[in-house]
Amino acid sequence: MKNLMYLCALILGLNAFGSIKLVDGDKMRTFYGINNYPLEGLSNVKIAVIDNGFSGYEQGSGQLPKSTILVENYDPEFVKKYDLGNPAYQEKMAQTEHGTQMAEIAWALSGGKEEGPQFYLLNANGITNFRRAVRYAIENRVDIILYSQNRECCGNFDGGGFINQIVNQATSAGIIWVNAAGNYGGRVFNANVAYDEDGILHFGDRTRLRIKSQIDDNPAQIILSYSSGWESEDQGTEKDLDLYLYDPQGNQVAKSDLKQVLRKEKLGEGETFLARERINYNFSRKDGYYTLEVRTKSGGFVSGDRLRIVVLPQREPIRVEGNSKPVDPVQLVDATPGYEVMVPADNPTVITVGDINSYSATGPTEDGRQKPEFLMERSEASFSNGSSSTGTSNAAAMFAGIVAALKAYNPNLSRGLLLEFVKNKARIPKAPTEEKLRTIPASYLPDYFSDLIGHLEKELRGAPSMGGQYPSGRYALGLPISPLDAFHLLCGEVPAGHQAFQQVGADAEFFVAPNRGNDPVCYGNGYVRCCVRNPSGNVPHYPWDYSGRNEREYLELKKIRRLNGGGLVDGAYTEVPANRVWRTPRPSEIRG
Repeated sequence: MKNLMYLCALILGLNAFGSIKLVDGDKMRTFYGINNYPLEGLSNVKIAVIDNGFSGYEQGSGQLPKSTILVENYDPEFVKKYDLGNPAYQEKMAQTEHGTQMAEIAWALSGGKEEGPQFYLLNANGITNFRRAVRYAIENRVDIILYSQNRECCGNFDGGGFINQIVNQATSAGIIWVNAAGNYGGRVFNANVAYDEDGILHFGDRTRLRIKSQIDDNPAQIILSYSSGWESEDQGTEKDLDLYLYDPQGNQVAKSDLKQVLRKEKLGEGETFLARERINYNFSRKDGYYTLEVRTKSGGFVSGDRLRIVVLPQREPIRVEGNSKPVDPVQLVDATPGYEVMVPADNPTVITVGDINSYSATGPTEDGRQKPEFLMERSEASFSNGSSSTGTSNAAAMFAGIVAALKAYNPNLSRGLLLEFVKNKARIPKAPTEEKLRTIPASYLPDYFSDLIGHLEKELRGAPSMGGQYPSGRYALGLPISPLDAFHLLCGEVPAGHQAFQQVGADAEFFVAPNRGNDPVCYGNGYVRCCVRNPSGNVPHYPWDYSGRNEREYLELKKIRRLNGGGLVDGAYTEVPANRVWRTPRPSEIRG
């Protein structure tokens, strides 16, 4: 009996500490239509999962195919051959299951079969290992790289910088690079670098940004990065900004004031080559706001230099009184819309994948490119230990698995073909009733709106979230900011005597049109004319009531408050942006 009890305890112990597996792969494959594909050829597809850590992975456990290769340390001869740093330097993997879970999700979406794909789990903990991992993937001729991570520095927000140079080596070799968009939605502030004679930066009419803590014992990371030389990790810069944090009573509670220096053999104490400052702080719940201030210690900044501040809570979103959905426990109150995509998700040669939730980072990039390219409608994943996760990391892993199945079916599949397919085959809802919008790809809007939409993206510093059309024929754009804010940016001040324009409330309808001459109820200059109608008042009427033009020459502006599946939001019908939501092609379509 004693031996039997020991055996039972041993079995229970093995189960308790056994490998954790993904449990809902079948459901995910069904949702994304992968079961329509034959599984022949998967053994010929290679996926490299590049990540900081792969804790919990056990060879032969059934988590991944038996052919999976885990690389923590890179062979010194390999390092020497490709000049990848000191061969004696080996950075261990981080203690995280993130990489393991991403690989499991990708495998499940590709079919979950033992025959493949071939997985490479590559340690990328630190820049040196990241560089080695990418070269290893290239030398082993992988087809797909999955990188479900981002860095909040090391580029000028336009797809450049030394990390993106490393990524370009892989994409130039024909590898399809799939990158998570990052869960930065509502957590980012962007601005020009502009400061007064005391060296204090100004952000419009304020010098400090507000942060709200919802609970006690509330850790968060604050990262400042800015335009500088990012051609290599040791290039250095003399542009120097510092970051200061104050509590609601005005007391300085934390700071980051490293000295930025140009390249030299050895850094001194408190020096850095990187144009970055970082604060880790444990917030408490208080009345009022914590505030952030940025100061400069040196000149050298030029017109057009930009800065970015990211606030990253370390705890999961919580529910607070007065909010119908969870919120960040540490909130960047003055976050700006759009321009949230980090490095290397901002790279023009990668496929950036987000999901349709509000935390998914949105573009465009600083040079005006739309990011992410694709949004996944579902990103939830459940594991055998009862845990579950969601977010853009999962979304990218799902997409990488789908691409593996498509690549097995059509070995000629490329990034360009994937982009072209979704551009032409986007999911479009059935014809709605008169009061509802039919979402359409933005590219379907008439040609005479193209300049206007481009101007909107530039002036609003955020691409429209949705393109739509009413059954009557008129068009609408969903924006990440309120229509009234858009009007102030696009049209300037309203002429004297038209105060109703400034006083309109939530029940107003807003319009913009290409500027083709005078219109008695449209205001503005440059590219656009701006119009407003307040249904509860008597000024002004619909623009076509006065102008006699075809109503299709007008765009109605709407604020899209959330992108989680559509439906009624604040009394208005919304859908996800059809031009970016992924729909897996049928086999006949992917064959061309």
